Amino acid sequence: MQMQLYRLRFLRAAVFGGLLLVAFIFCFYALMHLNSGKQSTQLTGAQRAALFTESADHSTVTFMNEGITNNDANHRSIGISVSSASVVLTIYQGYQKKVVSTQSFLNNKASYSEFLNSLYANGFLTSRTKAPVSSIDGQCAFGLKYIFSTVGVDNKVPASLWTTTCSGSGVGTFAGKTSNVIQLFQSQVPSYNQLVNQVDLFML
Repeated sequence: MQMQLYRLRFLRAAVFGGLLLVAFIFCFYALMHLNSGKQSTQLTGAQRAALFTESADHSTVTFMNEGITNNDANHRSIGISVSSASVVLTIYQGYQKKVVSTQSFLNNKASYSEFLNSLYANGFLTSRTKAPVSSIDGQCAFGLKYIFSTVGVDNKVPASLWTTTCSGSGVGTFAGKTSNVIQLFQSQVPSYNQLVNQVDLFML
């Protein structure tokens, strides 16, 4: 009788252990499948580069240079928008972006494609993995804010990244070569310095 009881207990333990093993194996494979699915949605560097640099037919890239935090009447910002069809320079007043002036220049696909490749080579899509803060709001009140944006490219490419002239949290989400990228945008505008020489981004 006692032997049968031991056998019954052993059988129950074996069945329970078997169920635990099956459950463990099921969870392991489910987790592996989930991770492989996530990895398949992530782009390699070459894929991201191709999505960006080969988007010359339908994309637009922009650069916004935002002035210091001051009153609405004196606040100024400068925007440059580049596509295969045009390069547009816009001067804005205030925080609601009232257009003060705009200049448009013709562009072409070959020029824009070279521009995109140059931007990519200088880290235009490079984001900071551990940015101190994700939002530009309130950052670098007494310095300049730089916002780099992309429209018309796959959503796996960063739509907007930012940095400022301040350190600390002001480094923002952009991790590319800031001065090079800014110079590339400005050089797309003929006579850029003459067109913006009256714009005071530090006006109090």
